Amino acid sequence: MRLQLTPDPIPLAAAIDAFDERYHRDYLDMRPHARAYLESPRYASVLVPLLQPVLRCWGAERRRAPRCRPMHAAAEALADPVLHDMLRRLAASRTFLAMQPEPGCGRRRLAAGSPFATAAHFDQCLLAALRKLAAGLFYGATNVTYPMKVLLLITGLMPALDGRVRGGMATAGLSGVGATSLPLPDRECANARKLCMLPFLVAECAARNGTLLDAAIAISHYPQLAGEYGRVFDVLLFMQHVNAPAAPIVRYVADGTAQPWYRG
Repeated sequence: MRLQLTPDPIPLAAAIDAFDERYHRDYLDMRPHARAYLESPRYASVLVPLLQPVLRCWGAERRRAPRCRPMHAAAEALADPVLHDMLRRLAASRTFLAMQPEPGCGRRRLAAGSPFATAAHFDQCLLAALRKLAAGLFYGATNVTYPMKVLLLITGLMPALDGRVRGGMATAGLSGVGATSLPLPDRECANARKLCMLPFLVAECAARNGTLLDAAIAISHYPQLAGEYGRVFDVLLFMQHVNAPAAPIVRYVADGTAQPWYRG
């Protein structure tokens, strides 16, 4: 079980370039500040005034989207040493996530040196961090979208599952994500397993297709995305839904079993 990319870097670069320039700029502008925050939680008071306008640009406080908490409350939440340590470890884990092929299924594994002892510990941290981000930075964040946007902006770990990214996942063949919203899980369940499996699939695909992705990024208008594979997959899946290509640029390849993609 794995994600597969189209083997030609040109359509990948075209998808990157077709993504809204403002959103590219927001992400790239936030990265130095995110890294400074991950170095020290004291930077939270600087990060939040930069983060909240980006979240509003990305849809927070519109229609049924959650509202941002006051800046001082959000900064206090991000300065919390427990949440800061969770985000720091999640950001540091990006290059250690992998899939171990086994007969009949693909198993998640962590390379030596990972900030987490086991995949289960990674899962616990990821889900707890999303819940803390939802409660600490927003009013009324009951689904995964906006906590995941914060997670993406701060850690670059994985795509943020808004409606269009989930649509791109469904086009790729990742079933069970096409509902109107994806509730924020508060316990072990199918939705929790989907959130926890996705970063492993993305990391494995990026490791296997690093040369291809690097070539696509280099010929795009945004070479600054080099190494930002979580964000690149966010963009590719988003544009896969928007453009609805006849042949998906990202697709899921099963292992021949009937088990769902998020089991493993």
